[in-house]
Amino acid sequence: VEGAELELLQRLHDSVYQQAREWYHRLNSRIQEQISRQYGIMPEKEDDIQ
Repeated sequence: VEGAELELLQRLHDSVYQQAREWYHRLNSRIQEQISRQYGIMPEKEDDIQ
């Protein structure tokens, strides 16, 4: 993916990542702990999405 498509993909990637983090932080701590135990901690956002 190159050019305008890459820019669009990067914006989409950033938006989805931010929404997921916000959703997670709105959960109560008990639910957050259960998710972390089951799936591990949320990884940092990757700069290179390709």
